[in-house]
Amino acid sequence: MKIEIYTRSMNWKLYKLSSKTVTLPFKKNRCRFTSADGYFYQNIMKSSADIILNIDEDAFVTDNKRLKDLLEFFIDNDYVNCGVPDGGVMDIRKHNPLVTNPFFNIMNVKKIREQFSIENINKNYTVHHPQYENFTPNHLLKSKYEYDFFEPYVPFFLWLATNFKTLYLDAVEHEDGLSNKVLDQNGNSFLLHSWYSRFYSKDIFHTERINNLYREATDQEVPTHWTFLDKIIEKNDQFGTKFHPLKSRIMTKLRI
Repeated sequence: MKIEIYTRSMNWKLYKLSSKTVTLPFKKNRCRFTSADGYFYQNIMKSSADIILNIDEDAFVTDNKRLKDLLEFFIDNDYVNCGVPDGGVMDIRKHNPLVTNPFFNIMNVKKIREQFSIENINKNYTVHHPQYENFTPNHLLKSKYEYDFFEPYVPFFLWLATNFKTLYLDAVEHEDGLSNKVLDQNGNSFLLHSWYSRFYSKDIFHTERINNLYREATDQEVPTHWTFLDKIIEKNDQFGTKFHPLKSRIMTKLRI
């Protein structure tokens, strides 16, 4: 079974930090200049992997053994998608609870590819139907939510939720008041997610808050020395981020 890690990334320094917290022996793929939904269609769905761990660059793994155990539980119980509901669980997210927010997912893309059709998703999963609510993870709901289509990735995850077995995870608020701790199938924390990654290196408050999560996850200080190559990659990211999202959106609309 081929397992890989995918990360949608816009900030090289942040990616290097978060990537260090994932120590599982799987190939890591950094995906740049993608839209929120195009990332799945253009990168993940075209992957040759069987199982993919989708981990955002502002997510820090605090316990790799628990992540490994979660992965094994996911595989052993024939789940196809795993993640935290985008509404009803985290105060910061009040959207569709059927959708797993893509800051962290485990996906059996081998099974997904067998039935995947972007034409079907765009045609049949862009409007809410009451029967979808039968799949809601009511046992986790503790805050506001709405069966909306606020995010462009909703149709894809709605299709997954109503056609495949989904393992929904709980999350609790971090002590910093903004981040979240993600809980595994046993209710134990294994990952921290900061939100607001777009402000990293731009806003002092969020930069230091995110750095604190790295310190918590690794018990190490944030590196202060960056190589010349790091700086070149960072500049390339800054340039590309300004122009590539439009291209990615066009490619998604054209079903490329």
